[in-house]
Amino acid sequence: MKPRRSLVAARMLARYGHSPGGAQFINGRELLAECLPSVLRAAEVSRHECRVAVIDNASTDDSVGWLSRMFPEVEIYERPE
Repeated sequence: MKPRRSLVAARMLARYGHSPGGAQFINGRELLAECLPSVLRAAEVSRHECRVAVIDNASTDDSVGWLSRMFPEVEIYERPE
């Protein structure tokens, strides 16, 4: 069964020709270190304009600081607990 797109994603697809993708995390620095480089490479070679953003849900493992230092091109959105 194919997952349904959210209304926001469907509107973005209709307006811009693409829809957003992403993940939220908490204390996910190790996972970011493993996965983010391939996401950035895919964004670079895409024929579409891409932005990479991370939503942090009040991590306590310095994920945001590490992310800012290691991947300054990534947009970071911090959410409170």
